[in-house]
Formats: sequence, C-alpha cells, structure tokens
Amino acid sequence: MQLYDFIEYTNEEKCLVYKHPCQDFNTMTKLIVREGQVAIFLKNGTICDVFQPGRYQLSTENLPLLRKIMSIPTGGESTFSAEVYFISTVHVMSLKWGTASAMELQDPLYKVIVKVGACGEASFRILDAAAFLINLVGTHASVEPHELMRFFRSYINMYIKAAVSQAITHDRVSILELNSHLTAIAESVRGDINKKIERDGLSITYFALENIMIPEDDPSVVRLKDSLSKRADMDILGYNYREERSFDVMDSVAENSGGSGIPGTIVGAGIGLGVAGSVAQTVKEIARPISESTVTGASASAADPISAQEKSETTKVCPKCGASVGLRAKFCSECGNSFPTKRFCPNCGTELSPTAKFCSECGEKIL
Repeated sequence: MQLYDFIEYTNEEKCLVYKHPCQDFNTMTKLIVREGQVAIFLKNGTICDVFQPGRYQLSTENLPLLRKIMSIPTGGESTFSAEVYFISTVHVMSLKWGTASAMELQDPLYKVIVKVGACGEASFRILDAAAFLINLVGTHASVEPHELMRFFRSYINMYIKAAVSQAITHDRVSILELNSHLTAIAESVRGDINKKIERDGLSITYFALENIMIPEDDPSVVRLKDSLSKRADMDILGYNYREERSFDVMDSVAENSGGSGIPGTIVGAGIGLGVAGSVAQTVKEIARPISESTVTGASASAADPISAQEKSETTKVCPKCGASVGLRAKFCSECGNSFPTKRFCPNCGTELSPTAKFCSECGEKIL
C-alpha cells in the first residue's frame, strides 16, 4: 500500500473532473486544493467532506464526516482509505454547438416552409461540485469539457427549436428576419437550459446564437427573396400589387388594340378582369389625357355632326377673300366687300334674284 505525503492536482490535462489514483492516506497527509478547484472525499459512494481552495492536513479535525463513518481515532497517526475527486469550478469558455438536424418552419408572413439550422457557442461552470459529482460523474475517473458538451447538446437542440418556433409563431417574425432577433432568442434558450441543469450543479454563464442558417439554394428561399425584392421595388415606386396588375392589363390591351379606342378598351378590359374600385378609377384617370388629346380638329366634327351642321347654317364665305362671316353680314369683316341683299316675294315668300321685277312663282310685281 502506497501512502502519499501530498495530494494535489495541477490540472495539466484541463479536465473538469479528476479522480486521484491514491486511495490510502494517513492523518499526516497534506491536501493542496488550487484556486478554481474543489476537492471531495467519498467513502462507499457517499460524499464525506468537501474542501475549498487552500492547504490542509488530513487530521481528524478536518475530516469530521469521514472520521465519523470510519471511526478514525482522534490524535496520533491513523491510516484510512477514501476516494478523492478534484473538480474544476472555473468557466469553461467558447464551446461550439450546432443543431443536430434542420428545423422545418413555416414563414408566418409568406406561408412557405423553409428548413433552417442554428449554431453558436456557449460557456459554463460548475456551481455545486457535490451535486455535479453525484448526478453526472458517477464512477468516471475523469470528465473533459467536450464530453460534457454532449450532455448540453440535447437541451440546446430542444430549446433552440422551441425559441425559434416561438418567435415565428407568436411574434410573427419572418424567417428571413430571424437574424435580427438572435440576442433575444439566445437569452430565452439560456434561461430554459439553466432551469434544467441547476439541480446538477451546472450553469450556462454565456450562450450565443451566432447564426440562423438558411440554405440559399432552397427553392422556397429563392422564391421568398424574390418576393421581398419585388415588394421593396413597389415601396420605392409607391404602388401596390393590384395597381401593378392593372398597369400590366393596360399595356397588354394597348398592344392588342393598335391604338384605336384606347380609353374605352382599357376600362372595359379592367372591368372584365375584375379590376374594380380604386384600380378602375386609376385606369380612367390615366386614360383621360389620351381621350382629350385625340378629340381635336377634324375628328371633333366627326364626333359631333350636329354642332358642325349648325356652324355651316350660321355662316357664309366671302367670295372675294374667302373669309367666314356671319350669315346676316352685309359687308366682309376682312376685306370690306359688300354682300348683295337677298329679296323675297311679299306674296309667296320665294327668294328673288337681285334684278327681278316679277315673282317667278306667283307673278307678283316687285316694287
């Protein structure tokens, strides 16, 4: 049986838990516990005494529980056996994590299903060495940080999916906007995990969600980004999707109609396609300048034959200069030419020539 004069662990292997190979001591053995460590004595699977950082002699006064269990006599030099574990209480930094599988989530705004993943890093420390030793270490001689990370990974996968789903379902955050909510999601996950591992003497002191990974080549993602890009263009130009569709209808009808009857055709096409309300009004407003510009010149008389006829019955043309003057004018307002005065038979009303002395219809003598 080998007895050690000093029991210590320098932690060169960077283990979280280290079981000292020596199990036989006497009351003169020295115990050295370094900063960031806790030493625990076990006997028959029961925690006996816990030592914080410092230098101790394993006298019966320093081992009250072990002395009681083993009935070690006080005073003098006595030999005893026990298991000694050194447990690190320093922060374990920057352990990488990632979701084991992609999460299938439906975007709350655009209703497409997208597969997403998440990754980040975490730091933790052991707060209660005795609880950690009993609940998680068991009979293992040593535990390294990466081994403990396997224990955390199941919790991370479970709670990260729950937190992301909460943000999408209840907070209605688009999948493409999740990266702007990383801090809030990470804090939620850290709080949920700490509630679970508190009884095991552990605490996650830092938890970072670095990225929500969305596959760029996913057809749903490509379609979603195209829709967002198009909506951004509409916002810049100041119109919405329904108005854009009405403009497309107008362009199509204009091309097919060859330019004739444009206003009526466009409005009719808009109504035929179910474009009502504000869209139909928009079409009318756009069509109005076209209508006004086409009704000019000769087309005005063709569009309104009554007004043209009335105009011809109330004017006459000067035979000398060709100017248009009023029907009852006696002189031309442009050249001064005199118009012969019409004469009518006083008996029958027949129009007479300027030199007639008798009516050609009734023979009435004209004075």
